[in-house]
Formats: sequence, structure tokens, C-alpha cells
Amino acid sequence: MYHGDSAGGFGEPLLLGDGLPEWGWRYKPVYSLRTLRPPTETKDSLIVVHADEIEGRVVVETDEQLTVFSTVAFGMQPHDLEVAVLGGKMEEGAVPDIVASNKDGGVVRVYGLDALAWTRGEIVQGEVGQSLSIPGAPRDVEVVDLDGDGWNDLVVVLRNFNRTIIYKNNEGTLEAVTEMPVGVSPRQMASGHLNDDGL
Repeated sequence: MYHGDSAGGFGEPLLLGDGLPEWGWRYKPVYSLRTLRPPTETKDSLIVVHADEIEGRVVVETDEQLTVFSTVAFGMQPHDLEVAVLGGKMEEGAVPDIVASNKDGGVVRVYGLDALAWTRGEIVQGEVGQSLSIPGAPRDVEVVDLDGDGWNDLVVVLRNFNRTIIYKNNEGTLEAVTEMPVGVSPRQMASGHLNDDGL
């Protein structure tokens, strides 16, 4: 991790401390990183996953060193990761979920976080909210409110089917509604407001 400095550059890197497996720095399988911040905290934590492992590590900075705070047990090898509110409406204080995909097993799972621990500033895994069986090697996942109803929806890239599939969030339940061809062997995507239509 690199901290920005006042000159617009970066200082010396902070290295991960003990608690991470010896993954090595190969290009494959996939690494994925996401940040999240409980409401009582003033800085982000980092979730680190690697597709060779079935656990993710929640990493925090303490005394200018990155150390493992807790683990998230996926029960599968995660190929992508997203942190966002899916189990409820996007409201102030809503507890986020962790979404992970496994392309080899054809599954995307939504993992809840313990709401009481979240209010205390702790990141503790709760129950699996949903498990979606998705053929076609689900790879990248993105969470975004596509229809403006205040509930985040889920978009999944299907690498082997050359498509994306959209799951509408029907008040906490994800339901497949639309597929779209996107070209050969898609791996990543990004969502954003790219024109002036308000969507």
C-alpha cells in the first residue's frame, strides 16, 4: 500500500505483515482487492483474496504496517470480489455485503456482515445471503442500482458465454432479468454515468 504525499506522489510502500499465505506473485490465478469502512472508523480496511485460497483476509494498518484483522470464509475460490449493500435498501448506516464469484464452479455468493459487529467498527462475517448458480464461468461482478429504485442490482460477466447477465434486486432477492452479448472471453467491466441520461 502506498500513501499519497503532499507533493502529489507516493511515499514508501507498506508491506503486508504476518497472516497471509505464501501466495507468491504470479499473474494467475486472480487476486482481487476491495476496501470497506465501518461507520465508527476513520479509515478503510482492505479485503484481499486470491483464487487459490477459499478465505479472504481483512487487512488494516496499525503502526505503519498492514496486518490481518480477520478472515472471510468463502468456501470456494474467489475470482472476483465486490463490497456493497445488497440485502437491503441503500440507506445511511446500511450494512454492506461481500459478493464473490467462482468461475470454475459457476457460482456467485452474497455474504452478509454481522450488523452488530459493524456498528462497533468490526468486520465479522455473517451468513450467506444468497448463492446463485450461474453457468458460463461467472468472472467479474459489479453492484450498481441500474433502475434507480434504491436497491442495488448485480451484473455478472460470463467469461465462457461471452455475455453479461443482470440480476435485479427485488427487495433483497436477486432475480435474473437480462443478458447481453459483450465480445470474446470478457473478464472485467466497470459501471458509471457515461452520458447525460441520468442512468
